[in-house]
Amino acid sequence: MLRAKLSIIFVVGLGLIPRIIHAEEYKSIRGGFRVDFPAEVEVLNYDKYSWVCTSTEFNNDIFIMHQVAVMLERPGGLLSFNTDEEYREFLTIFIQGIMQSTYTDAKLVHSDYFLWENEYPSIRYSFSGVMMDYNIPVQNEGIVVIHDNKIKKVSAIYPVRFKDDKQVRNSLKYLFKSFHVF
Repeated sequence: MLRAKLSIIFVVGLGLIPRIIHAEEYKSIRGGFRVDFPAEVEVLNYDKYSWVCTSTEFNNDIFIMHQVAVMLERPGGLLSFNTDEEYREFLTIFIQGIMQSTYTDAKLVHSDYFLWENEYPSIRYSFSGVMMDYNIPVQNEGIVVIHDNKIKKVSAIYPVRFKDDKQVRNSLKYLFKSFHVF
């Protein structure tokens, strides 16, 4: 468990270097993923090991931030475990780290461990909380996949009051269906 906690410390407190890319179908060779984004993509590099790609969809009063974050395996922070239980524990702690580092009053709605494409350790999650930088109550839903010595997290963040909105549900369904790792 200590190794899992140490492996996710890098998620917090890193500087950002923004870069805007115009794309709908977005493919990252370095990140090893492909996803369909609704609008232009902003890439924020934390450091040489991690970055996040964000595309924000605006429709009437609804905003949905579509994101894919990639974290490469770091020296001393291996992403290889021996059992599904160890992967499940690591991924659960990873989600808890995100909840604690960027949200207040965060509450886990659900998390389910599974094998992405019947092969890669993954967790599907949903939590609600108040985004620290914006003071907005939001829902964060996503999937975290450990693949090719990388953590790949695809997620959608939107105002919690729209969690049952048909447009939001369809947008999330499309985002997760379009996400592929390679």
